[in-house]
Amino acid sequence: MTRSKKLLFQIPVVVAVLGVGVAWKAGAGEWFHPTGIDRELPQESADWSSTQCQPPRLRTPGYGDDASAKDEMVGCELYVVRVQEVRDEGATRNRPPRVRLAVEEVLRGPARTEPIPAVFTPEMGKMRCGTSVLADRAAGVPAEHVAGPPVGARLIVAGGWNARQSWFEVHGERVWAYGDAKRTELLKLAQATPAVR
Repeated sequence: MTRSKKLLFQIPVVVAVLGVGVAWKAGAGEWFHPTGIDRELPQESADWSSTQCQPPRLRTPGYGDDASAKDEMVGCELYVVRVQEVRDEGATRNRPPRVRLAVEEVLRGPARTEPIPAVFTPEMGKMRCGTSVLADRAAGVPAEHVAGPPVGARLIVAGGWNARQSWFEVHGERVWAYGDAKRTELLKLAQATPAVR
């Protein structure tokens, strides 16, 4: 088989792989991942949740909880973004809104030029206990709708990728409206935090 024929054979294979949202690593060490949000989230939350950037801990004052904010940012990437598209039809805590983000500035993490397909999980404070959720299910009460951010909003977000690098999870506690003072504050925090692994 000639080189040109081999290339023609490989092109549809690559397109097919990218089309189904399978992440792969190129020889240059760069991650390539789908950027669209039309696709549904995986059934299991573990398959779209961040593997390194964890949600902030719930602190109890006076109980020796002295974890610093920078320690909690380990593993998180930090970006100034613009919301391009939101898919939150039927979104709930267990099936969060899917949001397409255009990266305007990288404050912490690798350089990115392509849009980020993000999952916006709600804040811990807005989550209900398991007993209440089970009681609502038994009574046939529908799950509470979770809205995504407004299209066009300029935000600062911290988050991390799932294992397949196909979804970027952003916790509600780590979404901030853009402001110069907030950017400076978070940039200092990012610079004091150990590098993203």
